[in-house]
Amino acid sequence: MEEKIEEQEETKPESDLLSLLESKVMQAVKLIERLREENDQLRSETERLQNEITQRDERIRELEGKIQELLHFADEIERFKRERQEIRGKLQSIINLLEDASGSFTHN
Repeated sequence: MEEKIEEQEETKPESDLLSLLESKVMQAVKLIERLREENDQLRSETERLQNEITQRDERIRELEGKIQELLHFADEIERFKRERQEIRGKLQSIINLLEDASGSFTHN
């Protein structure tokens, strides 16, 4: 009978250890499942952000192209303004010459 009691006492700590081990394993399984879910969410978020970055990079390239086009147009406008000033100056010179010539004819 004494042997049976000792055997039960030894079995109880083993049973407690097995229960504790089972509990720890279940906690680890739940943690792994949660981490996998978080990992999936993070991967989805990373993919979404990478797509957003790609779209923004494309938009930046488009805008840079438009900026270059606008700078080209601004240069053209400045060139046209200079040419217009040159033409005005030449026309004014011609008008002055014509006025001088016309004044010479009226004074003679």
